[in-house]
Amino acid sequence: TVQGVLQRRRIIERPRLIALLEKSGTRVKKLVAPAGYGKTTLADQWIAHEERAGAWFRTRRSSTDAAALALGVARACTAIVPDCEARLREHLRALPAPGENVDVLAEILGEDLATWPAGAWLVIDEYEHVAGADAAERFVEALIDASPLQLLVASRSRPSWATDRSVIYGDVFEIGRHDLAMDSEEAAEVLTQRS
Repeated sequence: TVQGVLQRRRIIERPRLIALLEKSGTRVKKLVAPAGYGKTTLADQWIAHEERAGAWFRTRRSSTDAAALALGVARACTAIVPDCEARLREHLRALPAPGENVDVLAEILGEDLATWPAGAWLVIDEYEHVAGADAAERFVEALIDASPLQLLVASRSRPSWATDRSVIYGDVFEIGRHDLAMDSEEAAEVLTQRS
């Protein structure tokens, strides 16, 4: 509809942030800032920039359950590695409390993601829903360790496994609130769209 077109926001390209993500050679990257800083849009632009293969998983409040999170991540990863969720699904059906051993869940999925291609990325969006949920965060950390998965996290809060030490040592790359804030050129581009 015309009204929908009029209400649609113009997406501002963020080449300086794309360049920061490109420059980092880490396989785990995160965008951490409050709502409204364009984390999801930047993730989408970066995946599209070099025509990377991307799998997307958006967490929900239910994702704090490690079994639900594992299955959701596995389903998303089927866009890159078909049928990678089959063994995990069988394991979840077989046990009465499958979410209690997150290391096993991560190991099973990690093995099935062993063929993860170098140019592919899993984007976990709205990670803040699971931040602070010990089992869920342990699953993500264990999956990173158990697989060649490349991960881009967009979150309002920092994952517990992404410590200052991991950032300093180059294991994790972070773009935070300061860099995600619009610079003067980006702000000017937004303002030219307003009457």
